[in-house]
Amino acid sequence: MAAPTEADLDDIIGIEDLANDRIVQLMAVDEKKRDLKWVKDTLQAAIDLELSTIPPYLCALWDIREPREHQVSGRISGVVLDEMFHMGLVCNILTGLGGTPDIVGAARRMNYPMALPGNVHPGHKVHLGGLSSEALKDFMKIEEPENPLAVLSSKPTIGKFYDGIADALRDLTPVPEIRTAKQQAVNIGANELKVLNNLDAVLNAIKVIKEQGEGTEKLPNDPHNKGELAHYYRFGEIAAGKTLRLVSRDPDKWEFVGDRIRWPETHGMDRMTQRRWPKPDDKTAAALDKFNDAYAAMLGALQKAWAEGSSDALQKSIDVMRDMAGLATEIMKIRLPGSTIRSYGPEFFLKP
Repeated sequence: MAAPTEADLDDIIGIEDLANDRIVQLMAVDEKKRDLKWVKDTLQAAIDLELSTIPPYLCALWDIREPREHQVSGRISGVVLDEMFHMGLVCNILTGLGGTPDIVGAARRMNYPMALPGNVHPGHKVHLGGLSSEALKDFMKIEEPENPLAVLSSKPTIGKFYDGIADALRDLTPVPEIRTAKQQAVNIGANELKVLNNLDAVLNAIKVIKEQGEGTEKLPNDPHNKGELAHYYRFGEIAAGKTLRLVSRDPDKWEFVGDRIRWPETHGMDRMTQRRWPKPDDKTAAALDKFNDAYAAMLGALQKAWAEGSSDALQKSIDVMRDMAGLATEIMKIRLPGSTIRSYGPEFFLKP
């Protein structure tokens, strides 16, 4: 896939709305009526949202041919690990409040190409596909801050969605008990998923989710992983082909004008326009099924981890995830019929 052009960059716009029926209905509930059940339902919607971003990001990451230490690979893999961490945080919060995360159900509700849960940017669908300017537009829309420090446009964000959860938790009477029994603890990249044992810890977890995606209000960095930019700005650097720099002060102004970021060689995974690849040959179908079976096993292990409080199941999910990278790469080596540059890619499809 070719690097983005200036016209591509001009077309990158931010998250516009939260209009998915499920989330809209939840957020339309009067603040005075947002009880514990509302919080649990909204946290499940947050799990759907966090999980739904991971397959598109992984497709872009696995599409890169070069070693994982490539500067683009490092930026995307860091975001993927953060999103996995965010989902883990939300699962711990919901579990701590006495709920059970429905991870397999969340995956079944994903129907790419799709509007993300919350219908991020109404009318726009996020696809599975390789690394491309179109994919980066999708990713920046997902992650854009409320007030970006380096922008091509500014729109409302999903940060307000998490603000609503935090505000409802603060207002609950009596203060909810936070149960620790089935929560999970594990290192996920540079992040440490910890057991949350009180409301303050829960509220801080929500703050972490927002800041790792959006950055702080005055800095584009992720304050929880020193030296890392928040997601929006990492994707912005890839899209612009240059690093982010502070170019002036009072007021501070940030622009993508720093060191060049080289566009990597890719396998050429095509952008999927429907849920499954149409009429693959037997060899390709077998490779796709093998990946999908591994994906189902990974999700089942995650589900068991929080449903039963099983750290062994959580470790199994991590092990299967590592295997999925190799399975995806094998799929991406298979060219589409009649093409010398476009290839298949993983479907992230759960069988009925």
